[in-house]
Amino acid sequence: MRHLVLLCAPPTKFGKKVAEAYDKLQDLENKYIEKIYDSLPASEKKKFKENMRNAGVRDARRDQASGVEGLGEKYEKEKGIDGHHKTMVKDDPSQMTDPRNIKFMKKEDHIKLHKENTTNE
Repeated sequence: MRHLVLLCAPPTKFGKKVAEAYDKLQDLENKYIEKIYDSLPASEKKKFKENMRNAGVRDARRDQASGVEGLGEKYEKEKGIDGHHKTMVKDDPSQMTDPRNIKFMKKEDHIKLHKENTTNE
């Protein structure tokens, strides 16, 4: 039970069912996103990945605006907040569109985190 359960206070039986359905649908989307990505010619993969990464961040912004908690810093347009993929897309392409895989953080913290990850690899 992830995001949608947090919208129901206290969690109701219906809210739990909705959250379970959301998770199942998102997991199914992840599965097919990876299959589509794997089937693309190399010349199209970069653009597809960029579009899908942006879709994941966009969906996470919508979730946060709807009241979903636990996504990090409050996203505000033009305020230096970035969406960070917790599981790197290069390690697991199926997670690129998953809003559950996004954490919002200050731009400077996001840059620092990526520099640290690059150094440690």
